[in-house]
Amino acid sequence: MNWRKAAVLLLLMMVTACHRKTRGASSTVSPPSAPVVVAPPALVVPEAPVLARTTPVTVFPVPAPNVPAAIPAALMEGDSAFENGDFIQAERSYNVYLQSYPQANGNDRVLFRLGVSQSINFPKDVSANDTFNRLLRDYPQSSYAAPARVILGLRADVARAQSDVKNRESTIKQLNDELDRLKKLDADRRRTP
Repeated sequence: MNWRKAAVLLLLMMVTACHRKTRGASSTVSPPSAPVVVAPPALVVPEAPVLARTTPVTVFPVPAPNVPAAIPAALMEGDSAFENGDFIQAERSYNVYLQSYPQANGNDRVLFRLGVSQSINFPKDVSANDTFNRLLRDYPQSSYAAPARVILGLRADVARAQSDVKNRESTIKQLNDELDRLKKLDADRRRTP
């Protein structure tokens, strides 16, 4: 594993640990919280034996618009692939999910994981930068915004370092070529009496 993948995975583990502390131990996106409607007294059904003189209340969730009622298969596949280190499959599944549910609750997490997957799959490709920038644009108050900024900064640092390395290699090649030319001139000068 190269150092870039290790750095991204370390950052991801830190973010995941922070989210587990603040949101609980669940690592999958739960169905969106929906408004609830209390059933009228005529529809009340006790859920357990009544031990005290209380009236049990049954609630019926009302699905929010543009939000899946259950966790879609593409999201579950993406999460499973991501957690198992299959970042190519995770990227595919998250893209399918985002195309199907572009406004769903929890898409900030999906965008973050998609960006990480893209960073690992294709470190030089700008698609990860686009995904992280979309996360920052669409969900600026998300808990994933700060880690996305850090990753974007690291990717920019890596790109600058790679550019510096290329420039240095080019300079070294030019200097070696010039040195070879000077050595040849010196050898030719020594041969002529």
